Amino acid sequence: MRCVPIKASEASLLHGLYLLTPEYFDLLGTTVPSYQEVFEELVAAEMDRRRHCELLSEGQDLVGYLDWTTDYPGSGDLTVNLLLVATPYQRRGLGSQAARQLEERAPAGTRRILASVYGSNGPAAHFWERRGYRPSNDCGPAVRWYTKILSEGERIHVGHQIRR
Repeated sequence: MRCVPIKASEASLLHGLYLLTPEYFDLLGTTVPSYQEVFEELVAAEMDRRRHCELLSEGQDLVGYLDWTTDYPGSGDLTVNLLLVATPYQRRGLGSQAARQLEERAPAGTRRILASVYGSNGPAAHFWERRGYRPSNDCGPAVRWYTKILSEGERIHVGHQIRR
C-alpha cells in the first residue's frame, strides 16, 4: 500500500472517497462533507506542520485516507485523526495494513499512538482493539480514544523511510 500526501488542491480526490463511504458519515449522524468543507480542512491541515494527510492507494486504485498528527495530545504522541477505507475496498485488510505501516514509520521519539473514534462507531472501536489498542479516554458520546504503547523494535527508521 502506498501512502501519498494530499494537498488542498487535490480535495476532489478525498471528497470522492467520502462520497464512496456514506455509511461512515451515517454512523456519525452527519452528512458527507461538501467539497468546500474538504478543501478548507485540507488547507487547515497544510498550515499545521504536525499534521499529515495521506491518500492510500493499492495498485492504481485510490482506496482510503489517513489523517494523523504528531506530538498530540503531548510530546511523543501520534494521533490518528481518521483512517478511512472506502466501502468498496473494505474487508480486504487494507486498513490493517495502513495502521501497521503507520506504526512502523512513526517518527523517532514516538512513544504511543492514539486513535480517536467518533460517535457510536463500534466497528472502528473493534478495529483498533483487534490491533492491540486499548481504551484510554472516554470523552462522552463525542470521542473515545484508543492507545497503543510502542516499543522501539516496532519502528525501523531510516530518515522518514521504512527499510525492511
